[in-house]
Amino acid sequence: MRKIFLLILLFVGVKASCQIPFEMGAIKIDSVYLNESSRWLKEYSNDTTLASEDSTAAISEYAAKTYIDNEIAEKQDSIDNLRDTVQSHNTRLIAVESSTSGALQDSINAHTDSLQSHNTRVNTNLTSITSQADSINYLGDTTRSHNTRLIVLEDSVHQHANKTTLDAVTAAYLDADSTRLAGVNDTVIVMIRVTDDTLTTSEVYAGYILPFSTAFNGWQLVEVLAYSPGEGTGGTAAVNVYRLRGGSRETVTDSGADIGGSASIDDNYDDIETGDYYDFGYVETGASPNTIAVDVYLKLIRP
Repeated sequence: MRKIFLLILLFVGVKASCQIPFEMGAIKIDSVYLNESSRWLKEYSNDTTLASEDSTAAISEYAAKTYIDNEIAEKQDSIDNLRDTVQSHNTRLIAVESSTSGALQDSINAHTDSLQSHNTRVNTNLTSITSQADSINYLGDTTRSHNTRLIVLEDSVHQHANKTTLDAVTAAYLDADSTRLAGVNDTVIVMIRVTDDTLTTSEVYAGYILPFSTAFNGWQLVEVLAYSPGEGTGGTAAVNVYRLRGGSRETVTDSGADIGGSASIDDNYDDIETGDYYDFGYVETGASPNTIAVDVYLKLIRP
């Protein structure tokens, strides 16, 4: 773009006044007052950049021409650079189009073949999915049928309020041949009169008066109680149990049973085998009168 500045200073018909300071050998005018515009003109500028915005300065022809020439040269350089850039891009684009058109077509052909292959596989999968859908529908019908049958079975299942207790029962209790359920004599109470005499302070033995047959083989003595129809007062009685097995004598009770009380049993000798004999020893101290006659109750269980 060209800018043309035309500066014409016309002093025709213009009323002007000036300030004329006096100097030796010259006349100096500081400024000119333009009456028509009511303005002082103080400077005649040669600034080729036109950077000043002073309203009292006038530019010279030199400044105006230089500014315009510089602007035209700057814009021309930009235009030349832009033209060179466009030409370079055009050359590169032609080269790219020339070198890639064949490869691009090959790529398009390859993608077309791939899409056709995918289409074939999709059609195959659709057929498979249709078959699977039929299978799923069949499974759904079967599941609904089973659910209906299960509801019927759940409604007909027998319930027990004591299920927790029943679950804790071991298999042995459910076995019809279990020895614990084979008969009603799992627990046996044996009563025997060990003496009709008066108890003394020295232990007296009844003798081996209670034998055990094969029916009690494997049983266990769990309790010994002593009673008397003529119990004395103020004394302490003790009734002990002794076992004879194969000629060996063992004390079955750790401490004897007082009258109306129970004995403490030694669990090392509480088992019973076929052919065992029980003997009973009885004693009483400090009684007045003494106890007369003693009955012993033995509680036996089958393990």
